[in-house]
Amino acid sequence: MPARPSAANRAPGGARPAAGRPPVEPAGGPAAEPGGGPAPAAGDRSGGGRGGSRRTGPGSRRILGLSPAGLIIAAATLLAVGLRAYQLARPGHLLAATEYDDGADFGSALRLVGGAIPYRDFITVQPPGITFLMAPAALLAKLAGTDAAMAAGRILTAAAGAAAVPLAGRLVRHRGLTALTIVCGLLAVYPPAVQSAHTVLLEPWLVLACLAGAVAVFDGDRLATSTRRLAWGGAALG
Repeated sequence: MPARPSAANRAPGGARPAAGRPPVEPAGGPAAEPGGGPAPAAGDRSGGGRGGSRRTGPGSRRILGLSPAGLIIAAATLLAVGLRAYQLARPGHLLAATEYDDGADFGSALRLVGGAIPYRDFITVQPPGITFLMAPAALLAKLAGTDAAMAAGRILTAAAGAAAVPLAGRLVRHRGLTALTIVCGLLAVYPPAVQSAHTVLLEPWLVLACLAGAVAVFDGDRLATSTRRLAWGGAALG
């Protein structure tokens, strides 16, 4: 013979609950959970916010649409651009002769766009990468003269030096904000990095290519599984 329902399981007013239906919730509040405490309200189930929205901590707040990591990378990149632009804006740095190597490196690009082939028609001690990278700027010499073309090459090199900052940030941002700040800040203000970006030299392009290759090859602390990414990373490092 089935047991009579206890008084605690009866619906308000003493009526028995219908078979197969759960007990009716008391009018005074939500039904108790097995643990003994009252069940949380709908707005409390995901952290106490209204409408079930979760509260976000200070580290997840966005400013101008950027996360804290994005703000650090953007600030360091702007600092890097400012330092390199200031250096080029100083008297005698954009159009004057300041180095010897930049003349040889940019001169090889001028010879290339003029129809000469490196290592066959003229001698250069550098690999051909800088020759091909400077070829678009060297084309400007046909329209505005060699001095304007050299200035364009210097601006491109300064931009390459600054572009290394966001790539380095992308590479280490999974390590946390402290590591991100140190890496991006040092790369933005490191004196040899700033100095080498004042004219057409190999170092800014070398750093940029190596960082681009590392970003393509690595997913966090592991190698990427995409064959295409590995191929592009190898090409950039090469």
